[in-house]
Amino acid sequence: MIANALRTGRQQTTQEFLLAGRSANSVTVAASLIATCLGGSAVLGMVARAHSIGWTAFWWLGAGALGLIILALFYAPHFQRAPDCATLPDYIGLRAGKTAQRLSGLLIVVMWTGVIAAQWVAAASILANSTGLDYTLCIIAVATIVALYICIGGQAAVLGTDRAQTIFIFLAVALPAFMIHAQKPAITSPTEFPTR
Repeated sequence: MIANALRTGRQQTTQEFLLAGRSANSVTVAASLIATCLGGSAVLGMVARAHSIGWTAFWWLGAGALGLIILALFYAPHFQRAPDCATLPDYIGLRAGKTAQRLSGLLIVVMWTGVIAAQWVAAASILANSTGLDYTLCIIAVATIVALYICIGGQAAVLGTDRAQTIFIFLAVALPAFMIHAQKPAITSPTEFPTR
């Protein structure tokens, strides 16, 4: 991650740092959103939740996905034509004033703090379990590495690592599914899940 940040971290302007020079295409942005939103809780946790409560579990990610589709179809083209906007609150401020800008910024901070914290906890858990290091030390290490690579490389570094992470996510989901399908295990009850 740090090597990727050093490679991409030559941006000089605020716009380049925050928006990767506005050079990201739709596939790159989609990969970044997938990497950000899909993880252990979405892939494994939601399967268990869907099994226990049914289609209601869809709304954990479904509502966000629908919101992103609306954002992409109706607001993204306007946002792209607003060169002075670096963030969504900037755009909202242009359209609805400073109060709306501050409220939207506060809402984003509150909502994403939980998402980022969950990702750091998951990464620290993997690091602690695979190395035997102290969990608190792993949280500090994960937070430090992520903060450093973002501060060095900006959005371009994030987009680069998100592309790789998206590939890993798809492999992590597709390979076990392929292996299970190839073995054709006999499942005798809805709660039984093949583990071998």
